[in-house]
Amino acid sequence: MIATLAAAALIPVMSPAAKAEGSELTVESYALPIGAKIPTLEELQNPEVRSKLARDSKVAESPAVPQEMLGSATAGLPRATEPSAHPPATADTSEGIAAAGSLYPDPSRKMSRTECRNELDGHLFYAKSRFAMCGGIQMVQTWFERRRPVGQTAFTAWVIGTIPNPKDRSVQFDYYYSNFHDSGRNLSEGLRVDTTLKMDMLHAPRARKTQSGSPPPSRTFDRLKRENRTYMHDVAFDAGQGVGPDDLITMAYQPTVKVTFPLAWPGTPKPTDSQRITFAGMNWDAAGYLPNSDVADTKKRGGAAFAYIAELPYSMKAGAPERAVAQHLNQAHKKPGETYPKLSTKDVPGFDADHRLHRLFHDAARKKKNRADARKVCVEVWGADYATNDPAGPRECDEYPFASTYEGAAQPTTEPGARKNNWSAKALAKNDNSKAGTILGEFYDKNRMIDGRNSRGEEVDGYIVRITN
Repeated sequence: MIATLAAAALIPVMSPAAKAEGSELTVESYALPIGAKIPTLEELQNPEVRSKLARDSKVAESPAVPQEMLGSATAGLPRATEPSAHPPATADTSEGIAAAGSLYPDPSRKMSRTECRNELDGHLFYAKSRFAMCGGIQMVQTWFERRRPVGQTAFTAWVIGTIPNPKDRSVQFDYYYSNFHDSGRNLSEGLRVDTTLKMDMLHAPRARKTQSGSPPPSRTFDRLKRENRTYMHDVAFDAGQGVGPDDLITMAYQPTVKVTFPLAWPGTPKPTDSQRITFAGMNWDAAGYLPNSDVADTKKRGGAAFAYIAELPYSMKAGAPERAVAQHLNQAHKKPGETYPKLSTKDVPGFDADHRLHRLFHDAARKKKNRADARKVCVEVWGADYATNDPAGPRECDEYPFASTYEGAAQPTTEPGARKNNWSAKALAKNDNSKAGTILGEFYDKNRMIDGRNSRGEEVDGYIVRITN
C-alpha cells in the first residue's frame, strides 16, 4: 500500500532588495509539492493569481516528517499532526505472488520514476515499502522588474531511496532533476542549484559508514537541464558497530535543494532559498532472529530497512487461511465491548499510526506471560477443554494484541500505567490461528521487524494491522 505526506511548502522568500521602496529588480521563490499547478508568466500578471500562489504555499520552514516514521530518527523534528492520506507501507503483490510455501509476499525493493511521480501527486513523500521510498519538490522562481513579473524559472528535484538486496546492507539514493522551465526575462544561466545532505547518527553515533557516489554537485540551472542525468549515493554500515542485542544503527537522512540567485541580476543582493526534498530514517541491524544473521562477512550480515510503519494484512475474505483470526481482530477493533475480558472502555491498539504495535522478542518471560493471561480468559469463557469441545474441530486461544508484542495481555504487569484488560482473547479454529501465526512470522522476517523498544523503553520499531474484506 501507499504512505504519503500531505503537502507543505516554503513561505515565499523575497530578497532584501524586494522590500525596499522603489527597487526595480526583485525575485520571489516558492517551493511547491509535486502536482501543484505553477501559474504561467502570463497568469502571474494578475495580482490575484500571485496572491493565490502565496496563499497556496503553506508557511513551513521545513516540511513535517511523516507520522508513520518511527523511533529516534524523528527526534527533535516537526512531525505531521495527522496520518498520511493513504495507508502506510505493506507488502506489494503487484510484483509477484508469495514464494512457494509462503503466505506473505516479499515487500517491494524497487521504484520507478513514473511510479514516484504518480504517487507524489500533491504530496512530498511516498513510501512503497520499508525498502522503497521517494520524495520530490518543485522549486519555482518569479523574476520581477518594477514589481511586474517579467520572467520565470522552475524545476523539480527528486530522490528515490531503495534497499535493493535483502542480503546486503547498502541503501541507495537516486537523485535527478526534471521539468525545467524558463520563460520571459531571467538569468537562468546564473541561477545556481546546490543539493546539500545532512546525515545524523542516532543509535551508535560512533559507527563509521561507507559511501559511494554523491548527491548532485553544484550546478547552474542551465547546466543541470543540459546534463539530464541521475546521481547515485550509496550508504552502508558494516555489522558489529551497532548498539544493543540487535546491533542497531540508526541514521536520519535529509537532502535539501538550495537555489542562489546571480549577482548579475541588478539590484538583487544574492537572495537564497532552500527546501528539504524528503526525509528518510534508516535502521541497520544484525539481529540473530532475523534472516541473514549468520553471515560471516560484516558487510553482508543482517540488513537495513527504512524506519517506517509497515502494515500486517489479514483478510476476512471467504477462503482466506487466516479468516477466523481476521474476524476476531476486526471485532476487537470495531466492537471491543463484545470481546473478552470485558472492559467497557476497551480501545485495543494496533489499527492506526497513533496506536502502533511493537514487536517483543528479547523478553521471553513477558511473552510467556502474555500467552498465559490470554489462555486463562479462554478457559474462563469457553471451558477448560476449549481446545477440543467444539464439534467443528480443534481450537486454539487467539490473543490480540499478539503475545509477541509489548502491548500483549501482560503489559500492565511490567508497565503499571498501561490499561488493564485492554486486549482480547478468543477460542477459534486451530488451522486459522496457525496460518495467521505463519503470516505474522513472515511479516516480521521480510520487513526486518526488530524488537520494538530499547532498554529505556523508547520506540525503535513498530507496525499496525490492516483488516480487509
